[in-house]
Amino acid sequence: MDEFFKTLNGYASKEGTRSWILVLEDQLSDDMGPLSREDPHNLGVVFIESHWKLRRRPYHKQKIAFHLLNLRHFAIEQAKRGVAVRYQTTSEPLRETLKPLLQDLGSLRVMEPAELEVKQDLDPLLKKGLVTFIPHEGWLTSRRDFEEGAGTQPPWRMDTFYRFVRKHTGILMKGPRPMGGKYSFDTENRKPWKGRPRPTKELRFPTNPIKTEIVALVESQFADHPGTLHPEFLPGTKKDAIRQWHWAKTH
Repeated sequence: MDEFFKTLNGYASKEGTRSWILVLEDQLSDDMGPLSREDPHNLGVVFIESHWKLRRRPYHKQKIAFHLLNLRHFAIEQAKRGVAVRYQTTSEPLRETLKPLLQDLGSLRVMEPAELEVKQDLDPLLKKGLVTFIPHEGWLTSRRDFEEGAGTQPPWRMDTFYRFVRKHTGILMKGPRPMGGKYSFDTENRKPWKGRPRPTKELRFPTNPIKTEIVALVESQFADHPGTLHPEFLPGTKKDAIRQWHWAKTH
């Protein structure tokens, strides 16, 4: 982690009086939320690298490395913009890690967590007014859409909501009918692959010292997790993500 903190500290800004937000690992975008519209020089961001969270389940090593690589690079990208960054590593739950930071920084805003477990972890801080949830702007649909499309009582069926969203947004629709004539091709997709079409070669990304550190961390700290690491296939920066997005659309 020495290389990561060395790079991060190289772009450090004076904190001064700033408005602080907590950015969770599935909210790494400055195209939504406060990062998209507030002056970076008035903002501070808290990142929590929680190994406790990563150990809750036997996540694949590649997923863990992807998670950590993107979290660290996003922190650096925000520091480059002039955002003040507090980056904390921990083996404890989020709320325990945040308590001393809250004493120092004051209350934090955070876009409403998508994960129920994270929401429950932060709930005690929310009730005390130490953390404030703001709307999550990364969703295509709203809570109201879910209630209208899936109903307020079980059973909740993904297929029912999926059809509602298609009709409601017009995505993959041709007028009132789904493109291709039906909503689901699950049956066809379960058939065995017969070698056609031939798969394209996976997109590769260059290594860097931060990626090398993460590979070493995963192999040592998460050695009991399943899978094999392939760092050459790991995107980490915003530039990498945009490149992979365009590649995915054409392949």
